[in-house]
Amino acid sequence: MATEKKVSELVQLVSKLPVNEQLELIARLSVKLASKKATRTKKRTWMEMAGLGAEIWKHVEAQEYVRQERASWEN
Repeated sequence: MATEKKVSELVQLVSKLPVNEQLELIARLSVKLASKKATRTKKRTWMEMAGLGAEIWKHVEAQEYVRQERASWEN
């Protein structure tokens, strides 16, 4: 609840700013947050991706899938 109150107070303060200053604030916060998110994202290797999405293809016969895809090219 304390955080919600602080956010409400900040919104009230910001609403008193001219529109161009509000937009500048949004831009600065966006850049700051985007840089934090980028630094938190763990880089992965291709080897770590092995097996992802396997459940999607679990009941699909590979040769039949390829045959159907090739047939769709001709239509």
